[in-house]
Amino acid sequence: MGYLGKKIKNFISFDGQINLSDVCEIINKTGKWFGSAYAFCACNNKERIPIDVMFSKIQNGGGKHYIVASYYDVSEYRKLEEKIKEQSRLYEELTEAMHELVNQMNSVNARSSEKITNLEEAFKKSVDNFIISPSPQKGGHRINAS
Repeated sequence: MGYLGKKIKNFISFDGQINLSDVCEIINKTGKWFGSAYAFCACNNKERIPIDVMFSKIQNGGGKHYIVASYYDVSEYRKLEEKIKEQSRLYEELTEAMHELVNQMNSVNARSSEKITNLEEAFKKSVDNFIISPSPQKGGHRINAS
């Protein structure tokens, strides 16, 4: 496997558990392999460009096998994936913050409701403590607070 006189391992690399020998083994068994990889590109300032690549095993008329690779640059796609991941992370953080605010608001509302209930009870008690009794003077009524 060569490209302009260079071995494929000089311009394509893989991340994770898979390496070129694993890919070659799969190609020999199934005749193809498709997946993510990185291309080293000397024509620009990037060290590695993310690509999706397909290797296919083909045979010429003389019975000799060749492996050809076709690939396309997925840099923009990967950038968009990263933006989506970041937006998702920000959404999760915002959701957590909103839940915390809702919990705080519920706590404030519960305390306020308790205070209002206590004020209503105190007002009712104070009203109940006022006794309306007949006034000995002029046949009227007087209000006594006990």
